[in-house]
Amino acid sequence: MATAEAVDGIPRASPESRGVHSSRILEFLQDERAKNVEFNCFMLYRGGAVISEGWWYPYQPQLRHMMHSATKSFLSVAVGMAIHEGYFTLQDKAISFFADHVPNDNQDPKLASLTVEERDGRLFGDYI
Repeated sequence: MATAEAVDGIPRASPESRGVHSSRILEFLQDERAKNVEFNCFMLYRGGAVISEGWWYPYQPQLRHMMHSATKSFLSVAVGMAIHEGYFTLQDKAISFFADHVPNDNQDPKLASLTVEERDGRLFGDYI
């Protein structure tokens, strides 16, 4: 049987090799289960490798399944990376990135004051 890395091309490593205690991952999963959080699957990526992963029945790594709200998660990661690389800050006005698409004569004050932090905090829908 092929290894997961051979199948998907993503390197695997032990949690400890990337500075994470395995016991903390297990503790997290147990805490979520105690809160009745149901996982289809779980994958933790750190330091260039998958350090923990698992699937709950009937899900399996080779089966496709829905990833509800994954876009928000990917957007949040992208925002964090952009902030880390100095492209903008959490305090920047979100509207400043879309100046060419906002009418100057009828600007909503709530929309004009919205920061990246508030947008990334999923408050954006309150302003539209």
